[in-house]
Amino acid sequence: SLTCQRIGRAWMSEAVRCAQSMAERQQIKLAVTAGNDAAVAAYESFGFKAYGAAPEALQVGGNFYDEIQMVRHLGVA
Repeated sequence: SLTCQRIGRAWMSEAVRCAQSMAERQQIKLAVTAGNDAAVAAYESFGFKAYGAAPEALQVGGNFYDEIQMVRHLGVA
C-alpha cells in the first residue's frame, strides 16, 4: 500500500541519515530476495547498488531463495 511505501521510505531515509552521522561508517550493506524487483528498485533509489548474489541463501518452508547483496557507500547518494 502507499502508506507502507511511505513508512518504508521514511525508515530508510532515517537509517541512511543515522549511518552518515557516524564518522566510522563507510558503507551500508543489505540483502534482498532475488526477484523482488520493487524492493531492488526502492533500494536503488536510495543509492544502493547490487554487488553480488548468494544462491539459496534463504530457506522458507523447504523452499530456497537467492539473495542479492547491495551496498551504499556513505557520502554518495
